[in-house]
Amino acid sequence: MAIAAALILVGLLCVHAQDDIVQKPVKPSVPKWLLEQLQMNEKPSALKPDSESCGLEPRTIKVQPPFPPGKPNEMNIAAICNTDRPPLDRGFVLPNSAFGFLRRKVEMLRSLNAAFSGCCSQDESQRLNCATDAWINALIIFCDHETQVKDNIHQCCAKEGSAVHRCFAVRAPDPDYTGASPDSRP
Repeated sequence: MAIAAALILVGLLCVHAQDDIVQKPVKPSVPKWLLEQLQMNEKPSALKPDSESCGLEPRTIKVQPPFPPGKPNEMNIAAICNTDRPPLDRGFVLPNSAFGFLRRKVEMLRSLNAAFSGCCSQDESQRLNCATDAWINALIIFCDHETQVKDNIHQCCAKEGSAVHRCFAVRAPDPDYTGASPDSRP
C-alpha cells in the first residue's frame, strides 16, 4: 500500500507541464526490478533510482545488512565454511549516492566474505585462526574508515583494544552464520 502511494506521488512529480499547468491523469508504473523482488516474496533491498522513478532516491532503507558479522569460533566455523551459506552481504543493493554508513558496512561484509573463502580453502586446523584474524582485520579496517568521515561512527569503533572486538561480537545479528535474517529469528 505504501509502495503504491509512493509510486503515485512519484508519478505526479514526473508529469511535465508545458506553458500552462494542466492536470493529467497518471497511471502509476512499478519498476520491473521491484515487481520481480515482490513476486519472489523478497523485501526490496533498496529502491534504485531509474528513469521510471524520475531519478528520485529514497531517504530511508528499511532492510539493513546483517552487521556486524559474528566472531568466528569452534561452533560456527563449519557454517562459515559451508559453501551453501549465503554471502554475508546477501546481495545488498544501495543507491548511487548517500548512505555512506551502509556502504562501509556492505564493503566490510564483502571483503570479509572473500577473506573467509580463502581461510576455508586452508587445512582444517588452520581455518579458525585464519577466520578470526580476517574478522579482526576487517573490524580494524572498518573502524579506520568509520573514523575518517564526519558521520555517525559505529559505537564499537569508539572503544579501545579488545573491547572493540567484544562490542562487535555481542551485537552480531547472526553469530552462528545460519543466514537467517534478524526478523526471522525467534
